[in-house]
Amino acid sequence: MTEQKRGNILVVDDDPGMCEFLTFALTAEGYTVLSATDGQEALAHLQRHGQAPGQAAGAEIDLTIMDIKMPPPGGIEVLRQLREADADAVVIMLTGYASLDTAMQAVRYGAYDYLTKPLSDVSELLSVVQRGLDKRRLLINNRRLLNQLRYAYEENMRLLDEMQAMNRDLEIRIAERTWELEKANRRLQELDRLKSELLANVSHELYTPLNSIIGFSQALLDGIRGPMTPEQTHMVRNIRQSGERLEASFNDLIHMAQLRADEQTLEAKSVALAPLLQGMRALVERSAQAKGIELTIEVAPDVERVWADEVKLKRMLYELLGNAITFTPEKGKVSLHASLHPPEGPRELRLAVSDTGIGIPDEELEAVFDPFQQVDSSLSRPFDGLGLGLAIVQHYVQLHGGRVWVESEPGAGSTFTLALPLASTAGDVDASLLAKPSVGKGE
Repeated sequence: MTEQKRGNILVVDDDPGMCEFLTFALTAEGYTVLSATDGQEALAHLQRHGQAPGQAAGAEIDLTIMDIKMPPPGGIEVLRQLREADADAVVIMLTGYASLDTAMQAVRYGAYDYLTKPLSDVSELLSVVQRGLDKRRLLINNRRLLNQLRYAYEENMRLLDEMQAMNRDLEIRIAERTWELEKANRRLQELDRLKSELLANVSHELYTPLNSIIGFSQALLDGIRGPMTPEQTHMVRNIRQSGERLEASFNDLIHMAQLRADEQTLEAKSVALAPLLQGMRALVERSAQAKGIELTIEVAPDVERVWADEVKLKRMLYELLGNAITFTPEKGKVSLHASLHPPEGPRELRLAVSDTGIGIPDEELEAVFDPFQQVDSSLSRPFDGLGLGLAIVQHYVQLHGGRVWVESEPGAGSTFTLALPLASTAGDVDASLLAKPSVGKGE
């Protein structure tokens, strides 16, 4: 008898024969299988057994296999309701007619994969199911860790806000209540110590194992322990990519904490722009090539140098180019254009990053630079990240005395523009450009 696997699967199909076949094939592999013959029964199963992560073991449905074409509500509608209830739900759609449009519609609504009936190859079914279950477990683990990181960040921000509020209050009451000032100062020192310890502890506890995970995963992919099967390679690559995403998210949290605590300083100098932009191309080109995205970098002939902190300028461009590649579909275009404006008078360098991605609705443009903000649309839900990259860009451009704005059209793409003070020669910067920063939607 096959050992029971820890995986609960719901099969939904109005064809009793298909339900029976799937139940037999999956049960033989040790899965626990529930079945439904229409959408209403499927929704009742999901409500009864629970779909949200964190419920008791055995109660949760880990994966759903569902026919697209069923009596109302059809498979697409059930998929939509299921994904609204649980963004981590893994659903494999079945279609009896090879309709690419229908399959792509299911994928847009969040389906993990689809299979075409009749299912002549049981091994293909079992392979897709196992990958779906692996993804489900990975999503749940990632969300749990991200929630822990978010809690740590929010708690740290709460402590910092409390410290600043206490400082303001103490300044008003210092003349009359000196003893309260002394008590509050001791509290502030403790909060500062806790903040530093929090950042140091989180850094040690996360960076060390993350570096090991990423390093060993890459070593396995490089064949240090011999060749792997395609499935093993796929799973190890997922581990490495998940580790890299977590590392990037944690870096963003640390940067935001430092920015909120005013721990970031500007080390500005005259920077040659052409070699810097070529270096940025090398950093992001592999990501663009993986999606078949055309990446172009254009520099106007009169652009030579800019007055900037080179490390922070690279970070700003990396965030903008990375976002553009992430939110641009395969075979799209991403470009970076460097030019000087205006033609006369004090001039500034403008770096415009454009894409042919999903775009941003008008009502969400104002919030794109806020921490933990991402475009709220079904097309963006599969994209990873904490939504801190643009907030970091905004902080850095303000440190430079510059501006940043976005122009976008939903479905056509977006353009993010950085405007920075210009240095035409080493050490030569127009001080009139180092004014109070302004950040908005346009010029």
